[in-house]
Amino acid sequence: MDKTAQEKFNQLRRHAETLMKGKKDFPSREDADNPLKLIHELQTTQIELELQAEQLRQSEQELMTSKMRYTALYDFAPMGYISLDRKGVILEANLTFADMLAVERASLIGRPVSKHIVFDDQDIFHLHLKTVSQLHPKQICELQMHTADGSPLEVHFETTMVLNDAQDPAQYRTIILDISHRKRTEAALQKSEIKYRSMMESMTDPVYICSPDFTMEYANPAMIKRLGRDATGETCHGALHGLDHRCPWCVFDKVAAGNSIETTIVSPFDGRNYRVTNMPIQNQNGTVSKMSIFRDITDYLAAVVEKNKVLSQLRQSQKMESIGSLAGGIAHDFNNILHPILGFAEMSLEDLPKNHPVRENLEDIIQGAKRARDLVKQILSFSSQRETEQKPLLLKPLIQEALKLIRASIPANIEILQELYDTPDHVWANPTEIHELVLNLCTNAYHAMEQSGGTLWVRLDPAVPSPDLTLPPGDYCCLCISDTGMGIPPEKIEKIFDPYFTTKTLGKGSGLGLSVVHGIVKKYRGAIGVESIVGKGTVFKVYLPLTLSMKKPDKKLFVPSNPGGNEKILLVDDEAPIVKIGVQMLEKLGYKVTGVAGSLEALELFTAAPHDFDLVITDMAMPVMVGTQLAKRLIQTRADIPIIICTGFSEKIDPETAAFLGIKDYIDKPILTIDLASKVRAVLDQAKKDKNSNFMNHE
Repeated sequence: MDKTAQEKFNQLRRHAETLMKGKKDFPSREDADNPLKLIHELQTTQIELELQAEQLRQSEQELMTSKMRYTALYDFAPMGYISLDRKGVILEANLTFADMLAVERASLIGRPVSKHIVFDDQDIFHLHLKTVSQLHPKQICELQMHTADGSPLEVHFETTMVLNDAQDPAQYRTIILDISHRKRTEAALQKSEIKYRSMMESMTDPVYICSPDFTMEYANPAMIKRLGRDATGETCHGALHGLDHRCPWCVFDKVAAGNSIETTIVSPFDGRNYRVTNMPIQNQNGTVSKMSIFRDITDYLAAVVEKNKVLSQLRQSQKMESIGSLAGGIAHDFNNILHPILGFAEMSLEDLPKNHPVRENLEDIIQGAKRARDLVKQILSFSSQRETEQKPLLLKPLIQEALKLIRASIPANIEILQELYDTPDHVWANPTEIHELVLNLCTNAYHAMEQSGGTLWVRLDPAVPSPDLTLPPGDYCCLCISDTGMGIPPEKIEKIFDPYFTTKTLGKGSGLGLSVVHGIVKKYRGAIGVESIVGKGTVFKVYLPLTLSMKKPDKKLFVPSNPGGNEKILLVDDEAPIVKIGVQMLEKLGYKVTGVAGSLEALELFTAAPHDFDLVITDMAMPVMVGTQLAKRLIQTRADIPIIICTGFSEKIDPETAAFLGIKDYIDKPILTIDLASKVRAVLDQAKKDKNSNFMNHE
């Protein structure tokens, strides 16, 4: 036995002897002479010692079990536990807290807990400890920590102060709860609530929520607007429908059972029809409230009743679309017919002496052909076959053109008066849309006077809009169109600009005219007002802003006589009369002209001798190969050949498209001699300049 073990044994022996001597029945020295009694006493003492040892082992076992239980509860508790010194340094920490931060527990001991708290929350933490040290009772705060990889961790701190024997502050004991999930849930709930409220607030349909005792708990802005007040706290039947009892159609009981119900009602409050969607809302206390969404279907039901009228409007719209599609084809053929009429008349007029009696007839033919040409342009404009961008426009000529067309369709018992002021003022607009605006307003006025006749008065004046129109500051003109017809009832005034709303009888209107007018005026940043007296008439006032921009003059070559030349020109058109008049016009100007009635023949002729021609003039719409295709083949054969393209009407060609394809110019049929002469001369002169410029660059 080593020295240390022997010393421990001696200590135990001395301790046992001391215990035995303390017993009253410990054998005295006299009893030592009695061996049997001594043996008995020793055996008894041994049993007692064994019993004491067993009790000691059980106590140790219970202590160990208790310690293990405490350690398990401490380390694996569902919350973090830490002990801090007065400076906030970690003295102890359980495994749960270490797991929260994703670090080893040993690395936490002796480290300030503030190292794991985000910078913005440091002040919160230090104030928390200061409050605990001053007040001693438990203090609570919420802050954000970061894990080992920098991820944010939302936590709840509960800290108490531990006092020493002298009742002085010794340590902080802190419980840490991970509230990240709660925070995310709260944020999601808040976001959901904001989204729900935003959705409810932005709904155009009136919405309300009522409690089981039929008290309004909520009303969205649309419902408040409908009622004229926020009726929260009032009974739903009283606030919504002006009833002093439960609504006859009430479905609250069915909704409270968990059903969503849709009903159609007529509200006594305003006499309008509503489709009401009723849905249950579970409350936290277990009760059920009812949310109802009101959709005003009065106008929809009226539209259903007038189904035949809507179908008629659709057929009319389809008819107008078909007319618009046909307008382009009609324009092309009509212009091809006008072209030789105008050309031959011009040439014949030039060949006659000034005092010849036939001259006046020819001049009338030319004037009639020009008017027919202008009419075709107007037809294309009205059918939207020829788009024109917005530009500075004088309104007076456009209004006069529109009134000329309207006059032909208005009965003679309706008088049209014009009062259009002369001014250089311009508006930024599209001529087609101005035509449409005047046409719709005048047609509307004509229908109001169709039965009894009357006066249609069209005025154009400079004007200052009334403040209630809320127009931006600036100068304006006012187009005023009034009639002496039947007038519009006051209850319908506010609806006249709504699509498909009309006061006319079936077949007299589509209900789109005034809505189109309203859209055009708004696009031009103007305003439209209406005043009407039943039985006396209606006045529409359109205010349009004036622009400082001026319309640029058309770039035309004005010369006292038609310019000519001696260059060689290839003229291509599938219409023989057009080829004939074109050749005569150009030859009279001095040019050497080859006329061809077909694109394939022209391509073959040009390919055989591409340098025999100085210019090619081709029609657009031709069989087999259209003008743009022919131009492309000609340019492939000879890149510098100048080309002019002509058309009666085509959606596939305009000046911009022509320029993109390398075509030098574009001209609409029918063509006046002066226009043809100017175009040809300008293109040929430009071609010479380009050729000389290229030659100088090569030098």
